[in-house]
Amino acid sequence: MTVTNSHRFGAGVPAFGGASREFTFAGADSVEIPDVLGGTSSFSIAVWVKQPSFSGIRGIFGNWQETGLIIRTNGSNVQFYTHMNSTTKSVSNNPSPSVDTWNHIAATCDGSTMTLYFNDSSIGTPASVSGALPTLTNQWWVHDPGSTSIEKQDCQLADARIYSKELSASEVSDLYAGTHVSDSLEAWYFTDNDDVDDYSGNARHGTNSGSTYSTDGPLD
Repeated sequence: MTVTNSHRFGAGVPAFGGASREFTFAGADSVEIPDVLGGTSSFSIAVWVKQPSFSGIRGIFGNWQETGLIIRTNGSNVQFYTHMNSTTKSVSNNPSPSVDTWNHIAATCDGSTMTLYFNDSSIGTPASVSGALPTLTNQWWVHDPGSTSIEKQDCQLADARIYSKELSASEVSDLYAGTHVSDSLEAWYFTDNDDVDDYSGNARHGTNSGSTYSTDGPLD
């Protein structure tokens, strides 16, 4: 996939598009961010990721140390896991992702159904769930899943978002196209700024451990 859209979000919103940026993660690098979804049943997370290979189980975004939720890859399978109502559920599919190519992953839940999107297409079989996400003692991690059973991998990440609602299919399409979706946005990282601050306006800033800012963004 080659994304050439050069849309920018507009006045007052951090740019992401024609001058998009990303953070590069190597080895033990990670960004720690607050848990903002504990106790919620409707939510979404989305991120652009560029991986040099697909092997092993690789954490991308979430917290699996306390079995909360995570998006990850397992070989070339893209996976979305949650632990709600003391029950682990997942959606998994192999969309044949290309290495060294920007791919967009979005995972949504409306309180009863988990849905996984890859490059604007719903993939896998949606999973039925009930209850709410656990409130976590520890923070979330970007790149570091917080679990010794899930490995880290050198990769690039951009436009990481957390929402307190289920994104619709059209809203996922908007994000894929570079169009800002602000409704129920709880946290937003890796825009066109050389920091790991939260640009949702909720000041849930991250703590960077080693990742570096780069000008190779998915919508460049």
